[in-house]
Amino acid sequence: MAYETYLIAGASPDTPLLCFIYFASLLLYGFHRIHGLFDIDIELYSTRHHWARRRYSWMVGVLAIALTGTLVSVYFLERSLLLALIPAALISVAYSVPALPLGQRTMRLRDIPMVKIFLIAGVVSYVTVMLPFLTFPSGNDLVSADLWMLVISRFFFLLAITIPFDIRDVRFDREWGVQTMPLKYGIKKAKRIALVFLFLFLGVAGMHYLLGTWMSLPILMALAASLLATVPVILQASPKRSEYYYSLVLEGTMVVQFALVYGSVVWLSDLL
Repeated sequence: MAYETYLIAGASPDTPLLCFIYFASLLLYGFHRIHGLFDIDIELYSTRHHWARRRYSWMVGVLAIALTGTLVSVYFLERSLLLALIPAALISVAYSVPALPLGQRTMRLRDIPMVKIFLIAGVVSYVTVMLPFLTFPSGNDLVSADLWMLVISRFFFLLAITIPFDIRDVRFDREWGVQTMPLKYGIKKAKRIALVFLFLFLGVAGMHYLLGTWMSLPILMALAASLLATVPVILQASPKRSEYYYSLVLEGTMVVQFALVYGSVVWLSDLL
């Protein structure tokens, strides 16, 4: 998604930043998967929890590789990027680690009712749009209309594909008392809300094409195609779906969107 931002803006990718985003994401995902794993009642384990427990030593090795890659890439980042990373890093850690004081105990950010999906979409939008923008020659122009239209459209797309993960986790969230859209409004209405966010994503992208300078017609067509590919994935989300449906198919919608944008930049731009 960060590389997609460079493609849309027609800018040269910053390799250290892209490497950092990759390794830091791998580190956070892995840490989130094994943190507190042995504190969960085994009766509440899902397929991914059993998978992680059986491969705990292997995952620790992956985390070591991810940490090494993160530290090496950090060394090559500009100081301004390091400072800009602080808010995202704090939120990302507090998302999984109890850090917020609440009476006699502490809680995680993800435990705040209805906030989880907005935290994820906000941080990922920040990391994949704002941080790449800071490496542009015009990276100090934080009032750029192009920047904010891309941030908003990316935010809506990520909201749309994050809601189904709450559908997957309804049993687990119910047991832990975490309020989410599927638990509050029901699974069918949660899917409708996700589709609303998805069409808002394309609507803002269309405004970006009309009012901005980054969004070309081939890229807008690619984003529209990614919407068409994502709609059935959201509609078929269910608590009974395999973990692989979410980890490969649903999260794969980001890869599909990147591939379509990449193809539109490399091939369609020369034809239209």
